[in-house]
Amino acid sequence: MTETRARFAWLLFAAAFSTLAMTFWFVPVAAAQRFVPVVDKQPIPREGFKTWSLFLVTNQDWLVPVNASRLQELYDRSQAFGRTIGADHAAVWFWKREQSLDSPALAANVDVERAIAYCQTLKLKPSSGPYLLFSHVFPDERLEPEAIAIYELGGKTADEIGRLLAALGDQLATEGLVRGGRLQAEPGSDDFWSAWFDATRHTLTRVGMKVRFVIRTPSFTIDGGLTPGTEG
Repeated sequence: MTETRARFAWLLFAAAFSTLAMTFWFVPVAAAQRFVPVVDKQPIPREGFKTWSLFLVTNQDWLVPVNASRLQELYDRSQAFGRTIGADHAAVWFWKREQSLDSPALAANVDVERAIAYCQTLKLKPSSGPYLLFSHVFPDERLEPEAIAIYELGGKTADEIGRLLAALGDQLATEGLVRGGRLQAEPGSDDFWSAWFDATRHTLTRVGMKVRFVIRTPSFTIDGGLTPGTEG
């Protein structure tokens, strides 16, 4: 009887430990969903998100093998930004297939064609990329969303883009747009986009960086310098 009780107690302990382990196993997986690498022609996830951002690598300078380390750094910086914004947001990066980030062929794995499809819809020059696009409307490469923020990052290094994204993530929290990993203003509202503009303006002042950006909504258009994609 003692042996039976001991075996039963061990089974209970094992079941409890298994449940606890599964809990901790799934926590980082859920968090990682805030940054979404989309491979091949997989659809961008829609359910569970209120806003989306796309990192579009379209400039040829980023797409040559010798710049693979720069590209990996940009990917890492983009990933950090996506996770900073919170669980309501999906930050998307396009790859052609699953591949190690240490691969010397990393540049060839960027899905440039899919990124350029968005540039064509938004009338953006691929050579002025990379671009950061942000919207509360699900991103469809065939349709221009009714509201969008576009950041033209051409000519910037991976380190400069990283500093910009880090400062923007901090400023979104400072402006109260993101709190506790959740959006505080209703996405798409004038209050939301006004707060987004304030965060952008303060970010650029803080990092002392000139970046072309435009915010277009049904209510207003804010052109921070030249409209992305136009001649300077």
